[in-house]
Amino acid sequence: MRHWIWTIVLIANLMACATKRNPAACCETPEECQRLGTTEAIFCNTGQCVNFTCVGDNTCDSPDDCISRECVNGLCSSSSGVPAFDVAYPDVWRRSLPDQIPFDLIVIATNSTALSMSSLQLKSISDDHPTANVRLIFQALSTMVPAHQAGGKIVQLAEPVLIGSGLVTETRADTNTSYVEWEVQDAPPGTYDITVNAVLTLDGIDVPLHFIVHMVAGPTIYLDPEQGTRAKLTRKVP
Repeated sequence: MRHWIWTIVLIANLMACATKRNPAACCETPEECQRLGTTEAIFCNTGQCVNFTCVGDNTCDSPDDCISRECVNGLCSSSSGVPAFDVAYPDVWRRSLPDQIPFDLIVIATNSTALSMSSLQLKSISDDHPTANVRLIFQALSTMVPAHQAGGKIVQLAEPVLIGSGLVTETRADTNTSYVEWEVQDAPPGTYDITVNAVLTLDGIDVPLHFIVHMVAGPTIYLDPEQGTRAKLTRKVP
């Protein structure tokens, strides 16, 4: 009788192992996540999610993995468009307060024509925390970024990760206009991370933003950008 009991336990353990989800796996679409056995998207902290694995930024399995480029034979094509503009922003934050603060988005007009900021708006946003809600806030903009210059107001704490790091070397203009602000609603106390994926649109081009928020407990007040990134956006050739 004991032999049969151990056999049943062994079979149950094997079944549990067979169905346990790989903690290193990722998924982005409902179809992918269903195949992975979860109802919630699992985004990568760095790189792209390709075939349920986090890989380098230039690898892809769909156009969503490429910033304004096409996915060709598993790689983001470099010849599917012409340069439109660049964006630079802090992609790692540490904060202890949920209050609304500037997001420190810099837009660089890489072409020989000025870029109007009037069309900037939010297309989508999601995060992986069960209760906290990260929001991006926009205001009506009528400003222009001059050709071959960078626009956007940033706080002094963001200058080391965006300017001092060498990410943005262009002459800065329109430094009095904050393009985007953000807040964290319903943030519980404690220390935890929130991974955020958002898509803005500007001049008819999608602008993906991927960033991580390290929420920390007080009483010290943290509203610090800790790391920056810069992305080159392209416009498809007609």
